[in-house]
Amino acid sequence: MRTLPEAWMLLAMGPDGRFRAWWSHGAWYGLVGAALIELERRGRVRFEGPRVLVADGTPTGEPALDGALATLAASRPRSASAWVAKLPYAAPDLRLAAGRALVARGEAREEPARFLRAARFPPDARVVAALRESVRAARDPEALALLALADAVGWLSDFASWRERRALRPRLGGGVVPSAVEDAIRAANDGAAVAALAATYAGG
Repeated sequence: MRTLPEAWMLLAMGPDGRFRAWWSHGAWYGLVGAALIELERRGRVRFEGPRVLVADGTPTGEPALDGALATLAASRPRSASAWVAKLPYAAPDLRLAAGRALVARGEAREEPARFLRAARFPPDARVVAALRESVRAARDPEALALLALADAVGWLSDFASWRERRALRPRLGGGVVPSAVEDAIRAANDGAAVAALAATYAGG
């Protein structure tokens, strides 16, 4: 069964297997958020206010989750905000493991890393189209979680019109994803956007 980080990868990648350039920060934040959400669902972590606590360090058997879980378990408890910022560097194999899980299921192919270029995972366009249709329908917990992550990184308009977003947003609250994760992603994504804008203006 596809994990939430793997589903997020399918949505966040372009046809060339890279995170979409205009959304690369949000793609990483969403990937970390998806991992934290999945780990909570499997009873491996719990949230105490803004902090992420490891409840059970037993591996899940999913490489994309177990690398993140090992990193969490080896560290002192930190806030979700700290992990959203830190995990892309502390557990850099998260994207690689999720991508290779997609390859193993025939949902993507791997283009090996080259000099100064990370491995890429061009997805099967039919798989992506089917997933996007399922997410737009918003009928199951996975779809709602993915929509909540997309909303947190400012990408909900890619799935729903303005009118549809107004109807969807009440359904995305109430614990669809842990508030600590959602708040952390929004704060990190807003900070990245401000930094990028400042750099643009600084450069003339």
